[in-house]
Amino acid sequence: MVRTSKVPVDLHDRTTQTLRETVATVYWATPRGAAVLVPARVAGTGVRVALAARGRPSLALAAHTCGVAELASWYRRSGFSVAAERQIVSLERPTPVAGRKVQNIVAWTVKVPGAVGVHPPDLGAVDKDGGRWAVELERDRSKTVIDYLGILGAYRASSTIRGQVWHVLVPATSAKIHTAAQRLGFQWAPAQAGAGLMVTTCGTLRMARWRPGTSLDGPASWAERLNFPAGAPAGLDAVAGPDTRDQWRQGTTVDVMADLWEPYEPFRMVA
Repeated sequence: MVRTSKVPVDLHDRTTQTLRETVATVYWATPRGAAVLVPARVAGTGVRVALAARGRPSLALAAHTCGVAELASWYRRSGFSVAAERQIVSLERPTPVAGRKVQNIVAWTVKVPGAVGVHPPDLGAVDKDGGRWAVELERDRSKTVIDYLGILGAYRASSTIRGQVWHVLVPATSAKIHTAAQRLGFQWAPAQAGAGLMVTTCGTLRMARWRPGTSLDGPASWAERLNFPAGAPAGLDAVAGPDTRDQWRQGTTVDVMADLWEPYEPFRMVA
């Protein structure tokens, strides 16, 4: 049903305030496991899509996925609905029809000039008003200002994306995104000292410093206040309403004190 991969990741050590290299176990669905998964509803669209199993991913992709999963947890804890890149690609990938490729749904992806296919965000986040925010985790140091010009411009030109948020690991990458934004005509608002956040005057482009997740050392380190900032990501407004941290994607509240939940029917078929 699942396979595992050992992935080297850097985690933030709260005691020494440094990054510590460690190894995490990542779980991937096998083709058999993927066959019994309930089709996922893609946030921001209301459409369900089945997710097929993929081949064994690279270690670099696995490490990136760990970082995106940590960001997804933060957005969800702030009340946002989230759409994973895998869901977005499965829903919006152009398909061949009568000898040409047709994209039936356009909600999250954008067309970057000069690039093949469509570009999905690493994560989609839906705010309290239903606006879609394209969230990118930028751990890559190799992209150029020209690369960012295309992506930033594509998101700005999109009629379905309200704004974009870039979570950036290294200052050199922040400088490239900053320059690309200025060339496109974005105006940066004055930055707050020590906030690790830059926002344009229009509010539709946000760049925040990203720090890897925290290494955990026993139950005392599991407290939410130690592992998640108090506010919403990138200075966005948290979504008001009931706490959604313990709800499944389909909206069913999980009662951790109740008896064991009944499994999804296809699980019985393969047991």
